[in-house]
Amino acid sequence: MSPGDFANLGQSTELAFRVEFADERPPQQQLYWRGLVFSDFDGVTWRPAPQKDQWSSRLQAPAWIQNAFATVPDESRAAPVNYKVILEPTQQNWLFGLDYPFSEQPDINTTSEFTLSKDQPVTQQLRYDVLQFAQMRIDPVLTEASRRENLALPNEGNPQARALAKQLFEQSGSDPVRYIAAIEQWINRTEFRYTLSPPRLNTNRIDEFLFETKAGFCEHYSSSFTFMLRAAGIPARVVAGYQGGEPSRNGNVWEVRQMDAHAWTEVWLEGQGWVRVDPTAFVAPERVEQGMNTMTEQQGAAMFGNDASAQISYQQYQMLQTLRRLSDQASYYWQKDVVGYDQDKQADSLLKWFNISSIMQQIIWLATSAVSVMAILVFVIWYRRRKRWHPADLPLAQLSKRVAKHDKLLARNDNEGQLAWLERLASAIDSRQGDNAQSATSQLTDSSDPIVIQTKLIEIRQNYRQLRYGRLSTFDSSHSEYQERLKQLKKRCARIVIKVFDDSVIKLLRCFELIKK
Repeated sequence: MSPGDFANLGQSTELAFRVEFADERPPQQQLYWRGLVFSDFDGVTWRPAPQKDQWSSRLQAPAWIQNAFATVPDESRAAPVNYKVILEPTQQNWLFGLDYPFSEQPDINTTSEFTLSKDQPVTQQLRYDVLQFAQMRIDPVLTEASRRENLALPNEGNPQARALAKQLFEQSGSDPVRYIAAIEQWINRTEFRYTLSPPRLNTNRIDEFLFETKAGFCEHYSSSFTFMLRAAGIPARVVAGYQGGEPSRNGNVWEVRQMDAHAWTEVWLEGQGWVRVDPTAFVAPERVEQGMNTMTEQQGAAMFGNDASAQISYQQYQMLQTLRRLSDQASYYWQKDVVGYDQDKQADSLLKWFNISSIMQQIIWLATSAVSVMAILVFVIWYRRRKRWHPADLPLAQLSKRVAKHDKLLARNDNEGQLAWLERLASAIDSRQGDNAQSATSQLTDSSDPIVIQTKLIEIRQNYRQLRYGRLSTFDSSHSEYQERLKQLKKRCARIVIKVFDDSVIKLLRCFELIKK
């Protein structure tokens, strides 16, 4: 994890994993999905420490797991919560679970940093059961090796952050709890902001973020906060994973997406052990309490920056979110109701639902369904991305299309304004009408006199100006006066097409002229 490498963090709506809770789901602000622990920091990048101890069964479990399973009554210990995770392929060994996770599956291990890992990388969708234990004292006694590991900082770099840490720690009476509160107060007074488009950072990234840019997302806050704790001699580390999530469309499963990726801090306190502190909540508490999706919907394009591309990024996020929700929901039911059944259950279910009695009919139904879903997705994408015309622009766009069939050079260019194009078109028509030897329109009757054509083009320009820039532009498009002027514009555009550019009319009039002669 290297906060400052990216000047823009795109929000991916891709599914990370689903969760099926056997009992009531914990509150949103408690859904910290633990994945990796970073203890090694070189001034730029946070990395996991060397391999930790691992336990893969109840018999080999650490003392806190064995105590949790003990039958001796303990009023201070609540029963573990059981839930199932359906993890999408990650090509990595680490898994995700709520603090503090343990799995009884033989190929899933619990590390001494209270994370889950698998013996082999997850190359296909993985379902695993997890037990979540209530909050308890973790590592109440810290070994010297772990203390050194979680206090280590580079010898040089970020002098301003080091000086501020020393100052605030002394003002707090060297009390870690009061020191954490002092950092929170300082951040609140300094007007930091949470954004997905922070400025890029250079060498002294902690100093640049805390004292210059003051804009970042969770990685910036967890990295800087952990640095400040270590600079004051308090063991701390960064934990990465996901936070929050949202219910599926039908509400029966919990979905965690890549946009929910998060990083927070764990600080070791005397007598309490490792304690989670999320510095992002100092700046954007709604990120933790309501979830990333809700926060993005509330703030809109502002989450993606202040330039013109922010609105585009936000619209793309909304469209992809809708499509991914539909696709993920279909995939969930496919895995659960089709892949999860054996052949007999599949046949019975399909027979019951669709009156299907053979494997061939099953294949036909499934293929038809897949094609239908793909067609719907393609239509939705096309519909969302189709070009939308202003009511006054549409008649001119149609006129330009008909003109292009006659002469591509006369069609409107993409970077050419409508009024400028109409003037160019009028000049071209006037020039061609004057050339009776070569003009295809020279055979028209006197109703296509150049003066008549020019008059029509002038009227079109006047109608367009009134609809787009004049008094009528402030009216609603459904207003009667607006509609009347729009009808005039459409009618005159149609007449121009018939008089000048409609080849069929031209040929017909030529025939009349020959018969007449």
